Amino acid sequence: MKNFYNRLKKDTFKDSPSNPFKWNYPVLYFFIFGWFLFFITLNKSENKALFFDVFQFAYKNVVLDDIMRFSAFLLWAVILIIAIWWVYFKDRNRAIAILASFLFIGGVAFITSRIWGPFLIDIRPYMLYHLKPLVPVSRGNGFPSDHVLLTATITSVMYLYNKKVGLLLLILTIFVTIGRVFVAAHHPLDVAGSIVIVSFATLLFVLLFSKLKLFTEKYL
Repeated sequence: MKNFYNRLKKDTFKDSPSNPFKWNYPVLYFFIFGWFLFFITLNKSENKALFFDVFQFAYKNVVLDDIMRFSAFLLWAVILIIAIWWVYFKDRNRAIAILASFLFIGGVAFITSRIWGPFLIDIRPYMLYHLKPLVPVSRGNGFPSDHVLLTATITSVMYLYNKKVGLLLLILTIFVTIGRVFVAAHHPLDVAGSIVIVSFATLLFVLLFSKLKLFTEKYL
């Protein structure tokens, strides 16, 4: 038990992850774009207009439709598999730290989404505009997008520990974000809200981590 605790302390607190909130980090621009899009789409007319700017390309090209279907419905699993594969085969020595980071950021993001969701009801566009979605879609509140919430969380965590893998996952997450709107599962507001939530959870983790690191270096 003592060895496990020492390993947890070393991996989680001594090997400081990167700070994604720096101007030279692409994930920061992704977060900023999410905030920018969120505030714009709080306006219902802008939310609707931006949705149709994307959806207008649906059912026009079979290949594009298939790419967007995969991005919206299954790409999250690819992102998860890549993250697990990298941690297990390439970065196993920090697996505990990465898992702890994911549980914290993911937990905060999930709880925030469940608290915030009931206060911001956004009817899914395929229901609101009587459209045919490109993939099976539930009928619940569209805000926020759980798919984007999950993939953005995985991307954010991986970016903390490995920028190259994080950048790859960021590109895939952008496809998920666009895909969820393209298939008429979500409005832009929904996907932007997920990005905002994950950015908040990541910032909280980075701030808290720095405090914990100082504490453990001084007292443990």
